[in-house]
Amino acid sequence: MDDLAWRAQARTALQEHDHAALEALLAPHEQAWLNGTRPLPGIRWRLRNLQDTALPLDERLQQAQRWVAAAPNSYYAHLRLGACWESAAGALRSADVAALVEDSQWLAAQQARDHAVHAYLQAIALSQRPALALDGIKRITSYLREPNWLRALQAGQSPESDEAALAEHYPQAWPQALQLLSRFGAPLQTLPDTLPTLLRDRSEDDFDAPLAYWMRLVLEQRPDDLGTLEDTLYYLYPRWGGSHEAMEDFIDGGWCRGLELAQRNALRWCKEQDWMGDLPRRGDAEAVAVHERAYAQILDWHLEGYVRAEVLTQRAALRFHLGRIEEIEDQVQWDAGCMQAVLEDLQQAWVLDRDMVLHGGFSSLEACTWFAHVDGAEALFAQVVDYAAREGDSALGLLWAATAIEHGLLGQAADPARAHPLLQRALKLAAQQKTSTVTFASNLFCDVSQAAGLSLLQRMADDGDAGAMAALCDLYKGRLGGRDQPDFVDAQKALYWQERAVEGGDLIATYNLAVRLVAAGGADNEARARELYLRCLREADAGERVWGPTCRNLACLAFDGQADAHKREAVERALIPLWWRGEDDDKLWAAGYLADVYHFGNGVPANAFLALTWLQRASEIDPEYVDVVRMAPLINGEGRWFGASRARKQQEQDRQQVDSATWALTFGQRSQDSDLTAV
Repeated sequence: MDDLAWRAQARTALQEHDHAALEALLAPHEQAWLNGTRPLPGIRWRLRNLQDTALPLDERLQQAQRWVAAAPNSYYAHLRLGACWESAAGALRSADVAALVEDSQWLAAQQARDHAVHAYLQAIALSQRPALALDGIKRITSYLREPNWLRALQAGQSPESDEAALAEHYPQAWPQALQLLSRFGAPLQTLPDTLPTLLRDRSEDDFDAPLAYWMRLVLEQRPDDLGTLEDTLYYLYPRWGGSHEAMEDFIDGGWCRGLELAQRNALRWCKEQDWMGDLPRRGDAEAVAVHERAYAQILDWHLEGYVRAEVLTQRAALRFHLGRIEEIEDQVQWDAGCMQAVLEDLQQAWVLDRDMVLHGGFSSLEACTWFAHVDGAEALFAQVVDYAAREGDSALGLLWAATAIEHGLLGQAADPARAHPLLQRALKLAAQQKTSTVTFASNLFCDVSQAAGLSLLQRMADDGDAGAMAALCDLYKGRLGGRDQPDFVDAQKALYWQERAVEGGDLIATYNLAVRLVAAGGADNEARARELYLRCLREADAGERVWGPTCRNLACLAFDGQADAHKREAVERALIPLWWRGEDDDKLWAAGYLADVYHFGNGVPANAFLALTWLQRASEIDPEYVDVVRMAPLINGEGRWFGASRARKQQEQDRQQVDSATWALTFGQRSQDSDLTAV
């Protein structure tokens, strides 16, 4: 059966609660995998693709729970439930680096982990060779640790809930964790009192090396499984406390002795991605050459087709990065040679693995076709868009497919009726995949078809999309997509869509209105601007376009005024978060500002220790920064009789005066005694 047809049939069976059909669809592929055959896509792909990706995660979890309730003896139902809880744990923890993950997020993620492990344990009891369930436990405990209750059971002890201890140890974070978790449910209510037979005998050495223990159990059920070996290799990255030398020893060692050369090379490619993912700057010729040589060497290895396609797609991303040149006034220029190389890599990858290009290289191909205008790109683009319409799980691919079919582009016959369901699905997927439909529509307007782009923006705005409203406001002001649009200037329409966008919650429109209110001056305008800035901070993720400028502007607005409450609010909600999550320029600006604030006690109690802390942080980034040069003599007591010693004494005294909330804000969003860190 064609893979896409299989997926459609499996999703339909799940939606219609035809669990017998699901079992029949999955069992042969799992058995083939257990027997050592390696057809692609395999059983893992099929399990991942059982549920429609257009469904939000909480709805996918509920669907899996209904499957378990209707078929409690189904191995695959419990596998799917475990995987959904695993995804929930990842969403709760967030994609931030560990140092920026708050206690409440760790706690919520660990509660989801408990559900996942419990589901996988139930699955183990339902299969004679539960490799996939064991692999699920290995995967989630690799970064969220093993539950204490599971370790207790394996040690022959009675399992006990951690809830009371956690609530006592984290009095502020625990209620926040429960609130975060409530999107998916509550903590695990009933702990298991027994374990499947194969988990009951665990040695002391196995307790000391949990990753190796779970990997061994998986490989006993399914020898030489590349998937579990790749997952293990990831946790040997330096960021997890390993090293590239340890990774190479793992690949060449006994765990991987049964692998073929192409499989070992897949692991070596996984190892190299640890450093190759950091893209070099265009101007760093040496670093660019190192990356290019590495890709050339890897492509000279013996590789499976899908791995070669992944390498080519990632090299295309590097070349796309190097080929995009920012010029004066944000006008983008393109390096023709780099972009031609991008297309050639994607052409080769397309022959090997269509999904890799659609889901990993489509943005690069889009740039080749419509922005850099590389000869031959449109032909490949049309093929990928045609495939996207049938594959149906790529938001960007479906946006293009719907547009092409509705407006008769890319060789498609205009068929609005056929385009409509594709567009509706694309808009649902875009929210899940964080694809900006407004950016797509703006690029469509500027580079492909004004009629198609304007039609999509208008449709989304009419359906309540605040981002589309803001884009229409910009268009009728005479600029869209970074380009002047004088033919569309209409002040009345611009004002109408601006008001709609702000009411709808678009953060860029909200930020722009706040800037204009401050510029207009007056107490009422500034008060409203402050509320608008605070809305941006509440709703914007760090790294979003408006977040950094909002932090700066809110701080400036507060410290230009006289209200100490507003100044303290700016310190806690703008300046300190800007240090933790901003770019380097933001960090430097925030640290210099905070050194001044704490030295003079401007809106917060003066504290010599905190002033020194922020001065040192700014100095580490740029010792010649203007605020560092200005504040260093003051904070260090220079120019006064015994000034340096008196300053040090004051700093030591003030260190003891820092309250716990300020300490947590200054030295990390996790508690001082927090042990909720990655393995």
